[in-house]
Amino acid sequence: MTTQPTVRRASLPLLASAVLLLFACSGDSKQPRPPPAGPLAEPTPTAFAIPSPANIPCPVEQPICDFAAGIEKRLRNDDAAGLGDQWGGASLLDMLKVTGGPIRLVSIGCPRSPDGVGDTCARGFVLAFSSLPDGLELKDMRGQVVIGFTRAGAAMTPASVYAFPEGDQRRIVSEGGDVSDCRVSQFLGPMVEGYCRRVTFHPYRTPEPPPPPPVAKPPLAAIPGVTVREFTPGPPSSIPPGGIIYYVPQCYPCGGLQMPALYRIADERGRTGPEDLLPEVARNRVTSYAADWEHGQVYLGVCQEAVFCGGEGFLGVGAKGVVLQSADGGVTWREVGVFPPSTRFVGVASELILETRDGSSSRVWGYQSGTTIEPPETPAPARPIVLDNASLVWRTEDGTYYDQSGAVLFSPLFAEKKPTEIVSADARYLYNFVRWTGATSSTQKWSKDPWYEYLGLIDKAGEVRGAWAWYGYDFRIVGAFPAEGNPPTQLFGNISVTGSLPQAAIFDLRSATIRTIPLPATEPEGTFPQVLHMSRYPFARVAGAGDCLNLREAPSLSAQPLACVADNVLLRVDGGVTEAETISWLQVRTPSGQPAWAAMQYLALTRD
Repeated sequence: MTTQPTVRRASLPLLASAVLLLFACSGDSKQPRPPPAGPLAEPTPTAFAIPSPANIPCPVEQPICDFAAGIEKRLRNDDAAGLGDQWGGASLLDMLKVTGGPIRLVSIGCPRSPDGVGDTCARGFVLAFSSLPDGLELKDMRGQVVIGFTRAGAAMTPASVYAFPEGDQRRIVSEGGDVSDCRVSQFLGPMVEGYCRRVTFHPYRTPEPPPPPPVAKPPLAAIPGVTVREFTPGPPSSIPPGGIIYYVPQCYPCGGLQMPALYRIADERGRTGPEDLLPEVARNRVTSYAADWEHGQVYLGVCQEAVFCGGEGFLGVGAKGVVLQSADGGVTWREVGVFPPSTRFVGVASELILETRDGSSSRVWGYQSGTTIEPPETPAPARPIVLDNASLVWRTEDGTYYDQSGAVLFSPLFAEKKPTEIVSADARYLYNFVRWTGATSSTQKWSKDPWYEYLGLIDKAGEVRGAWAWYGYDFRIVGAFPAEGNPPTQLFGNISVTGSLPQAAIFDLRSATIRTIPLPATEPEGTFPQVLHMSRYPFARVAGAGDCLNLREAPSLSAQPLACVADNVLLRVDGGVTEAETISWLQVRTPSGQPAWAAMQYLALTRD
């Protein structure tokens, strides 16, 4: 065995602040949306024991209670416009609705009068809102918001939005009483002279509105010659036998891919916890990501030496971006070069494909070769996409897919020309899964006018051979488990059932059921595991070889090494055991997929 220099992942624990993570996120319409408090989630009481409003008169001036009722109604109707400072607007609703519970007014807080006698809302006040279901209490701001308002006569102007306080302060805010601690009183900074002035919180709920009429499911789409089957939730599952799952923590308000950790969890004896594969140098600095997991290739675009790194696919002015590569599924990493600002990772085909934007123009190019990839001739501008079969295709806004030659792969479906998204395709495009939405417009709100999300099996000629529907909008499919010579019957991704945070899930097409896979909790609290990839085959873990176990083309020490892998790399088992030269050899595949042989003394096998 020989040793190769590598950049090893750090074993330090993740020290990320939930508050900073949420504030670092920006809205993105392509990201998952919070689960609705609608037909999929029965409203439940909040965790705060507040007496019925019928027994509590308005604890302050009636105009303020009327105003608070109006704000509560706006928030329940997804209207947060103008209700806060730079963290208000859409992110205010993100903070509240992430738990899926109904938004409720919890209390009204007024500061002490300047003479210190009595409290007054003459200059300003705060409204405390919560959407926490009964028994749920997150430690960060999600589901709990305090909005500050300044007052000049009848005018009540929003000032700031803050998270709920902690510990005893939270109890006082929800149950009533005086708070003088700076962490709470600074919420009223714009309203009083100086901080640490006592604030009195008065529990209050606006009268409950009448329950909305039940929303009827829309009819299933009619597809000629095809029976559309509706997905239903099945019993929870576990990691598939021999399965490997890669996932990252994700939060609803996060724009782009936020990667404070990169987890791998595998089904093997004696190991139940996830491994964090993200190297320390990349933690919270990943601006772009691409992978071909079936061949062990993972690339991270990491921001370095910058005051502001920007978001996904973007580097701030003066920032330096470096590319980290792993060729063994994320166990070892090495820096392979730099990449320019305003660059995103399209995916991994024959090499890493990047897109660099400069104003209205863009350049698509291969990272290793540096070769520009010219877009095909299409009727409308097309965006490059790498599918899970590692092929580069181009998609126009109307949902038409083209190959590199400009030939149409798939067009919008049906008479209404529904745009589709390819979620999985095989190398010859024999069995292709596409997704489309039953929403009638881009501005339609699921909580008021729900729709189905659809999955279709499309053959090479573009004909629909099967279709499934899910009544809900948290429906994310990442890929399919291969089936030799046949269409896949199981896909994988994320799903939100009954308004809960999304979970890893397997979509079984034969039974039209969705089985969730509970994974270990991710940090920070309130995030959920966003699935990147799943595989299902027997594997062996390299153990005791250090930085290099040679994988050889034949079961012999004199055979040519095909790859050198480090401890903790997972190798696909591809055959049986052979005895040669007093060594037991196991037939495996290298991370890139080549058949090879490895000495069994350095392998830990999974259970049957």
